[in-house]
Amino acid sequence: MYGRTEAHHTSNMLPASRSAAWVGGIALLGLLALSTPLIHARVYEKCELAKDLKNKYGFPLGQIPTLVCIAFQESGFNMSAVNRDRNKDKSIDYGIFQINNRYWCDRGPKKGCHVTCQTLLTDMDEVAKCVKAVYAETKKLRGDGFKAWSSYLNHLCDYPYPYTAKCDLN
Repeated sequence: MYGRTEAHHTSNMLPASRSAAWVGGIALLGLLALSTPLIHARVYEKCELAKDLKNKYGFPLGQIPTLVCIAFQESGFNMSAVNRDRNKDKSIDYGIFQINNRYWCDRGPKKGCHVTCQTLLTDMDEVAKCVKAVYAETKKLRGDGFKAWSSYLNHLCDYPYPYTAKCDLN
């Protein structure tokens, strides 16, 4: 019986050429895995977002508490948030500020923010530019730029200062 087991075992081994190709394939997969950047959801802390909005993106200090409140209410500070179910018109909201694809971004032709919606999930520089564009256009049309966001309209950010009270923005 020992001889039969050994013979059975050797008959299932791969020929040397197939074995080398298999090992090479595994090595290639390993290299691809190491070279492919990991894409993960960036979730800001509130003070980190407040500081970035002020220092990196130049938002006025007076707007920052409301913007931080909006980001929290809209996405929980999650850069990669996508909401497909909230809007009656079947439009989709993207990113930390939940920018809507109906007027501001799109997979195809670039709309008001001149950026694809997918970009709003990963590129905070483009998000900041888009927020400024949304704010400016909404202010022109409705007198208050924050009215573009449902969390603001629903009075969830009427008292936004606690969102940044403990953040050192100086």
